[in-house]
Amino acid sequence: MIDRTLLSKAGQDLLALNADQAFSKLVVQGDGFAPAREVLATLKPADLLARPVVRSDEAQAVLSGLWLWHDWLDESHTISQGIHTATGSYWHAIMHRREGDFSNAKYWYAKCASHPVKKLIAPKAAEIVSGSKAAQAVSAVLLGGFDPNALVDLAEDVHRRPVDPAMETIIALQRAEWELLFEVSVLGAVGKRD
Repeated sequence: MIDRTLLSKAGQDLLALNADQAFSKLVVQGDGFAPAREVLATLKPADLLARPVVRSDEAQAVLSGLWLWHDWLDESHTISQGIHTATGSYWHAIMHRREGDFSNAKYWYAKCASHPVKKLIAPKAAEIVSGSKAAQAVSAVLLGGFDPNALVDLAEDVHRRPVDPAMETIIALQRAEWELLFEVSVLGAVGKRD
């Protein structure tokens, strides 16, 4: 997980706010966590970081990710749509998957196919799948290390059957993906990654 010393107090507080429930829905319907919205609406990307911003697009990605963490999809979408990098496309893909627009999620995943998170998540995804009661049902996500399109397909299938035993595993996978992308975004914003 992210080195929290790279986040300001506001960034750390937002990450901890409602942490047990944040990003725990496969598909979000309705509004997100209201107390987070009150705080997020007042902040600029630089307010979330403990170091000076080196890459403004990555700092915007941090803000987009925190909106998404608290299930405010429209706000996250507005920001990620304006970030014309692989990281912006990745946040955009996750947002569309979580709103249930599965084909659009795949479109945006195609725009960030070589993003470093795809390699970084592979071992974590393998660990999550191997410990799952639904390992066989979700194993397609491990093709090629990590296949985000398979995750989209699984999310779409399970969304139609909310009592599916794979639900918990898919939510764990999407949460791990969010955590890694958030870490990469923070590191990029403060110039700690290439």
